[in-house]
Amino acid sequence: MNTNEITVNAAEKEKLFCLEIANEMVKAFGIPISEAIGRINKQWNSTRIDGMVYHKTSEAWAKTIYYEDGTFWWVDEWIAEHTPKPKPYP
Repeated sequence: MNTNEITVNAAEKEKLFCLEIANEMVKAFGIPISEAIGRINKQWNSTRIDGMVYHKTSEAWAKTIYYEDGTFWWVDEWIAEHTPKPKPYP
């Protein structure tokens, strides 16, 4: 898996948005940019990314991609009682 470039099936504009998501992950979780890009490529490896990706902010996508499924990171009460865990990588 190449973690140095966005390899998802998307137009250039959406690939740039993916880089914004990667930068949010770096900032929020302290992971290397290569890991952030690798997580994005893994998340969307079999999906065509189009304008629908903009229904969430880059910050929201960063958390959605980084955390395990079933993590309700947007619910303050849930966060107060749980410690969110990252999805296994790679």
